[in-house]
Amino acid sequence: MAWRAVPYSSRTSNNDLRAYSKTGALLWTGAPGSDLPRRAIVAALGRVFLGDNTGTVFSYSQTCRSDGGACSPQWTTNVTSLVTAGLTFWKGTLYVPAADGMIHPVDPTTGALGTPFCWL
Repeated sequence: MAWRAVPYSSRTSNNDLRAYSKTGALLWTGAPGSDLPRRAIVAALGRVFLGDNTGTVFSYSQTCRSDGGACSPQWTTNVTSLVTAGLTFWKGTLYVPAADGMIHPVDPTTGALGTPFCWL
């Protein structure tokens, strides 16, 4: 199924995630609960990964629903610092750049944190 996931902003909230089908039908929503930078989202392994302004990284199943209903994250983890740029998935690892000047590797299946390394 072709789809797209986008952070959604309204006048009162900047913390919704919405997934749409190729035809534009709403498949599911997520509400991580904090501001979502538009740049910090990536899809891989049948999941949608995003980071927020508190350093929390979320994993949602791409196919958790198809009726427009709300989904809960499969897992969350925290990199202890604001997510500053787009997440990257490469060779089986999710990389999360953060305001502490480090890139935090995350296991995309479990959310377990690896050893961060400096990117500055």
